[in-house]
Amino acid sequence: MSSNKQIVFDQPSYKNSFIASLYENHHYWLTGWLSKKLGCSQNASDLTHDTFVNVISKQNDLTQIREPRPWLLTIAKRLLIDKRRRFLLEQAYLEELKLSLDDADPIPSTEDVYLAINALSRISEALETLPSHVRQAFILRHIDGLTQSAIGKKLGVSTTMVQKYLIQSLVACQQAFETEIF
Repeated sequence: MSSNKQIVFDQPSYKNSFIASLYENHHYWLTGWLSKKLGCSQNASDLTHDTFVNVISKQNDLTQIREPRPWLLTIAKRLLIDKRRRFLLEQAYLEELKLSLDDADPIPSTEDVYLAINALSRISEALETLPSHVRQAFILRHIDGLTQSAIGKKLGVSTTMVQKYLIQSLVACQQAFETEIF
């Protein structure tokens, strides 16, 4: 039993037609460009798909875009950076996991690994929204293990200011975990 249902967006029809036109006119070009850059047509196709999903989810007036190719490239490059950042985060976690296997008895399940990577990703995203000095204080404390006094000396601020930075970073992390992302 087949059904020919059309996908209907909650957006105005002009936006749908603009997105359809954008897709028809630039999909193959973007896939080709990404394929040359990535050296893998499957990854290029996936990234092109993600780019257009991002375009569809945009709330602003897309019809104001005068140069769609540079705009699409910017979106694709940002998505690629996000994917790369996540990959590096996963690799760092897996390396730490390998190093800790000597000290640990049980091997974490696939679900535990996924949850840990997801948690690290959320922390990373939360920290990216903060000013660099707050982010640096968090990293110096929780990754490098420096004391608040040592962090203050390194950043050239008082211990009280370091405490404020750490509170700000922990609040951002807490908010990241309170916000469910689906």
